Amino acid sequence: MKKYFIQIIFLLLYIKSGNAQSVNSVANGNWNNPNTWSCACVPTSGFIITINHQVTLNTNYSYSSGSIIIAQNASLSDGHLGKNLTITGGTLANNGNIDVKQFTTQNGSFSNFGSIKASIFLNYLNFFNNGTFYEIDSISNYALITNNGNFVNIGIINNSGIYTNNMKSGFIRLTNNGMITNNNYMNAGTIYNNGMLTNRDSLLSTNNILNEGRINNDSGANLHVEKKLSNKSNTSFKASIINNGYLKVIEHLSNYDTLSGATGYYEVQDTSTNYGYMAETFTFCDHTPVSSSPYIDYNYGYVSPDISWCIATTIQDVSSHSINIYPNPASSNVYIDIFPVSDFTLSIYDALGNLISDFSNNNNIDLANYSNGIYLFEITYGDQLQRLKIIVSK
Repeated sequence: MKKYFIQIIFLLLYIKSGNAQSVNSVANGNWNNPNTWSCACVPTSGFIITINHQVTLNTNYSYSSGSIIIAQNASLSDGHLGKNLTITGGTLANNGNIDVKQFTTQNGSFSNFGSIKASIFLNYLNFFNNGTFYEIDSISNYALITNNGNFVNIGIINNSGIYTNNMKSGFIRLTNNGMITNNNYMNAGTIYNNGMLTNRDSLLSTNNILNEGRINNDSGANLHVEKKLSNKSNTSFKASIINNGYLKVIEHLSNYDTLSGATGYYEVQDTSTNYGYMAETFTFCDHTPVSSSPYIDYNYGYVSPDISWCIATTIQDVSSHSINIYPNPASSNVYIDIFPVSDFTLSIYDALGNLISDFSNNNNIDLANYSNGIYLFEITYGDQLQRLKIIVSK
């Protein structure tokens, strides 16, 4: 009896240790196919898994212990089956490619040196991104993301944690309820800021910015708003913009709380309205100024006597020119008509702000070498600069 009891104990220990065994992929195939793995089994939570091939995640997978390592040139993809990958513990190290419907990091550790594509990314982990997140419809961040790689063609990001951008990030819509620090290049369509947003390099909004929190535009930084900038809080916490760099608004700047800055430069191409406080010693330049100080289109608030004024009355009226770029979206060619101008230059930038092409007086742009995505067409003629967003969809 004792002999059999000892044998049972060894058998149980063997089974328990088997749950933590190392398993490698040996062929392309489905996750649930034993022939995909060196163990001739289906690995579960607790295994130490190395993926060296193209593995299809044909089931929703969640693990709380063990590890998954995806090697370079390898992939873990749901094969457009709409499957989810969830980390509730253990380790995930991606050096290849992940492509799933929903990717969730709840607990454990995660590192990315490869590429990740998903419809939804939910993050509750502190991690460094050294690879690329791309074509993600929605990101929700509740922890700390330090981006040393790229976030490309992202739809919506809702940040309730800390997001630090050290390389390049591009979003269609950005909502910040936490803390964002941009140390390199970041662009977004519409920006809703209810937390702390600090720009130390280049931040471009191709639509509107609604600030209900605090924006710091540091010395040497550039903040460019293609449409409207509104500084207004709907709570007892006052909204503020502290600009010690360069801040430009193409359409309308409206301030209901506080604009400040010791060395900053505010430039408004269209109209400006102040219902709040404009404090400290910054420079304010309105292209449509009133005839006397303060040179703000509509002032109903307080303006510091120490503000310097720049009256830009020499800007050429753009209404005398007609610009037509068509079709948009485009698939094969884009045509440019500028009447009555014939001498112009065109610079094309991708969604991350990288210069793709330069042209002079070219009215027909061939899109054969352009991937699907959003591009910024920057047209310069005389002393005028116009920016237009073009969608390439083939």
